[in-house]
Amino acid sequence: DYSADGIIASFTGSQDRLGITSVDALLLHDIGALTHGDNHKAVLELALEESFPAMDAIKASGNTGAIGMGVNEVAICREVLSHRSLDCILLAGRYTLLEHQDTLGFLNECEDAGVRLIIGGAFNSGLLAGNSKYDYGDAPDWAIKRANDLRNVCADHNVSLQAAALQFCAAHPAVQSVIP
Repeated sequence: DYSADGIIASFTGSQDRLGITSVDALLLHDIGALTHGDNHKAVLELALEESFPAMDAIKASGNTGAIGMGVNEVAICREVLSHRSLDCILLAGRYTLLEHQDTLGFLNECEDAGVRLIIGGAFNSGLLAGNSKYDYGDAPDWAIKRANDLRNVCADHNVSLQAAALQFCAAHPAVQSVIP
């Protein structure tokens, strides 16, 4: 529920479940086209008109130190940032050792704008941690080959692929933390 009432109810419920009054960061999740398809524009409009203003009010009350969003796609990040500022973004699976060229420019933009990033899915759903999953499904052949190539390079340097994957994500100056 992306309405202002839904945001307040969700936050209040979280406060009750956690037994706390404030949180470090409050993230609006999955407002992009991958989740909402043809309804994406309506969800974005509701987020901009109600969700984020309700989150702004929670921040102004001192009950959170930061507001942002958690998504799996760069396009929605850019779209939201063209309308308003955010403190942070949880971006899952888009900036990893396996694939990062298309996302690097966005991370640089975040650094310039002072938006802190939390990188989620640093193992591409597990492929870089040793299983055969990629982007929430079975890994395609190209990804398996690339992961094996990366594993071989890491072995040549006596570094685990998992360690390299985490360190790679953490190395960008816009990245505040990494969720494996």
